[in-house]
Amino acid sequence: MILQFIAGRVTYAPMAKKGKVEMISTSTFAERMAVNYRTALNWLRAGLVPGAVEHELPGGAGNYWEIPVTALEMEKPKPGPKKGSKRKAKAGKKGGNL
Repeated sequence: MILQFIAGRVTYAPMAKKGKVEMISTSTFAERMAVNYRTALNWLRAGLVPGAVEHELPGGAGNYWEIPVTALEMEKPKPGPKKGSKRKAKAGKKGGNL
């Protein structure tokens, strides 16, 4: 695998191996899913992208994600807090009694 540091982001060109799924970068994933890069990172960190694997760079210089191209077939998660989250519960308390 070849790693490149460009503008604070890591890009890579995975070596194709017979029988292996093609892997794409976070920026490519975000672009093809038509979402912001930060949104794609949030999905990755939340474990919502099937088959994605996080790797640390040598010396603890950061991390990067390997995302299988098949993950592009996933359904986009709905925006907003999850059911039963504290944010949603607090949002319901706004407004108070009149």
